[in-house]
Amino acid sequence: MKKVLVIEDDLVAATGYGRLLQANGFAVASVRDGAAGLRQLAVFRPDAVILDLMLPKVSGLDVLRAIRADSAFRELPILMVTNACLPIFVSEALEAGANRIFDKSNDTALAIIGVLHDLLRTSSDSRLVVPTNTGNPDICFDTCQDVSGRRSD
Repeated sequence: MKKVLVIEDDLVAATGYGRLLQANGFAVASVRDGAAGLRQLAVFRPDAVILDLMLPKVSGLDVLRAIRADSAFRELPILMVTNACLPIFVSEALEAGANRIFDKSNDTALAIIGVLHDLLRTSSDSRLVVPTNTGNPDICFDTCQDVSGRRSD
C-alpha cells in the first residue's frame, strides 16, 4: 500500500483528502502545519505528499524546498494545492520542485487522486485519471494566463 502525507491546515480539506485517499487504497498521515509536515516526513516515509502552499509555522514553499534539499526525498512526488493561484506562486512552486499544482477552488480531489495514481503507477484504470487544467504547469489557473503571464486564450 502506497503512503501519502497530507500537509494541510484546513481541517475540512485535510479530512476530505484523507478519506478519498483511503478509499482509493492509500495509507494516509495528515498534519496541519509545515513544521509538523517536515517532522512527519522522516517518520512516515511517504511515497507522495499533498502539500498546501499557505501553511502556518513553515510555508508550503519552504517545506517543498526543504524536502527537495534532502537527497532521500529529492524524487518524492509532491502535489501542491492552493487557493492562491497567482502566477508568481505557481512559478515559485514549480521552480522549487513541485510535480503539479492544483487550484483548490477549481480542481477536484479526484483529479489529485488520478495524478497520484499516475505518478505512483498504482492504477491503470482510466476512470481514476481525471483531466484538469490547473494540474498542467503551462496553465495559470483561472487567470487564463500561462506562467510567463501571457494570455492563453
